[in-house]
Amino acid sequence: MPRLVVMLDFQNLGVSANDVSRLDDWVKERVAPARSEDTKELFKAFYSPYQQAAAMELRQLKWKVVESNTNSDPAIIHHSKSDCGHDSTNTTFVLISRNGDFAPLIKTLREWGVSVYVAGPQDTSQRLIQAAGDGRWWQMPLIWPSATAQVVGGTASLDRLLGLLHIRP
Repeated sequence: MPRLVVMLDFQNLGVSANDVSRLDDWVKERVAPARSEDTKELFKAFYSPYQQAAAMELRQLKWKVVESNTNSDPAIIHHSKSDCGHDSTNTTFVLISRNGDFAPLIKTLREWGVSVYVAGPQDTSQRLIQAAGDGRWWQMPLIWPSATAQVVGGTASLDRLLGLLHIRP
C-alpha cells in the first residue's frame, strides 16, 4: 500500500493561525499526485507552546500535532525515520522546513528508497535543497511572518501584506 508522510517544521516556519488553512490547501494540492484512495496518509506538525492557536487549526484540518518546548529537530528526525521505515520503497515523504540541519535525514531516507521532497520558503537552506535532489524542492508561495515583520513592522496580517505588494492570494 502506498504511503504519504508529510512533516511540517512549524516551529521554524511560524505560520500564523490565520494562514494555516492556506498552508494546508497548498500542501494537499502539491502532494495530490502522490495521493489515491488506497494511500495511507500521515500529516504531522511540530510546534512550540506559543503556537497553540495555529496548532488547534491544524488539528481541525486532521494534522497530528506534536508540541516541543525546545528544539523540535530531534522529534522530527525520530518521527520521520519511524514513519518512513516500515515500507520505505512505497513511501513518499515531504518535509516542510527551511532548516539545513535536516539534510542528513533527507539523505538517509533517500538511501532507504523513500521518495523525498522538500518544501520551504525562499530562504530555505541550500544544504537542504541539495539533499533533496533535482526537482524535489518546492518553493512555498506563502509569505511567512518573519518576512511580514521585516516588511511592515510585524503588525500587518498576511492579507494586508499581500495587498501592499499587489499580490492576490
